[in-house]
Amino acid sequence: MVGLDKENIKQWQRFEEFQVERTKAEEETEARSRKLFLEEIGSKLDKSNEEEFRSGIKKYRSITASFVHSYDGAILNMLPGLKESVVLLQATRLQENILNEVKKKLQLQTLISEYLDTLINIHPSLLLQVRIPRDSLSIDDGKLQEMRKDPTGGGKVQFILDMAYHCQSTKEKLLVFSQYIAPLKLVKELLEEKFKVFFITGKSLMLERQEIMESFNGAKEGTHILLASLTACGEGINLTGASRVIFLDMHWNPSRMKQASSRAFRIGQKNIVYTYWLIASGEKEANKYTRIEKKASLSRSIVASKTHECVCKQENSNAPNVIGEDVILHQLMKNNDMKIIDVIQRSTLEEEDNLSALLRQ
Repeated sequence: MVGLDKENIKQWQRFEEFQVERTKAEEETEARSRKLFLEEIGSKLDKSNEEEFRSGIKKYRSITASFVHSYDGAILNMLPGLKESVVLLQATRLQENILNEVKKKLQLQTLISEYLDTLINIHPSLLLQVRIPRDSLSIDDGKLQEMRKDPTGGGKVQFILDMAYHCQSTKEKLLVFSQYIAPLKLVKELLEEKFKVFFITGKSLMLERQEIMESFNGAKEGTHILLASLTACGEGINLTGASRVIFLDMHWNPSRMKQASSRAFRIGQKNIVYTYWLIASGEKEANKYTRIEKKASLSRSIVASKTHECVCKQENSNAPNVIGEDVILHQLMKNNDMKIIDVIQRSTLEEEDNLSALLRQ
């Protein structure tokens, strides 16, 4: 401490001691708070007992009521409506074989393994986009490269193409979201010969995004499709020109998915918005969806007020059937080549009773 006299040195030492004591006190307070939360709230949310679960939610709300506020989305009731579907698609034999081989022969870190599974469930040729040792696998790289031009190699890609053709007849616009760029590039290659395709990623400049939004929303003729990464379409992106939204894969943060669908389902939308969560057959994606839905339900349970979260009940006589029949989806389900196993209607579960009920399933 060059340049300080003894008195200043003592003051500085006292200040350092004070900082140490304050840090220690803060850590002790944080530890007590964490212990209290786990005992009084966290442990109850993890239990299957309905009464304890409700008690934990009530306790949490009483603590956070003064500083946590949630928007109930009532203004969205003015919109024509939102219909959300989970579409379970049969994986191809090749996809199943690749997934089994990767699981048995490659020892991968969890995040890499999940990334690889996601890509393969979209289209097997995307395996080539990941730098992993493939010598132990029986899959031929040349065959995978040739398959890149074949949309039937992956049910999700086939679903997008069929949806695009149906949107062409109904003159609707389509949004396709993924958290990864590689699948979007593949879809772009397969679509751009027949349709007008727009592309937005995190690298797209602000001015470029604005131009794409205006072109996409303002286009009058032909089928227009916008491919976008989840991270690139946050607040401020308006894509109300689209009435169909497809999620190629799922993000662990459910709010990311909701934010993405809100690019179309927002003020200015004149049509019912249909969203599709595509899930490949097999345990991994089904389990992931279940866990994501439980997280979303728990979040709604905690922050929802007694006024319900908006599920867009239609009171406008101009559009009497909000959750009306999805004609295009019904047509796709009749197509034997589509291999749609099942379709589940997602519910936003506006009532508190239903929120915790879903969590128990």
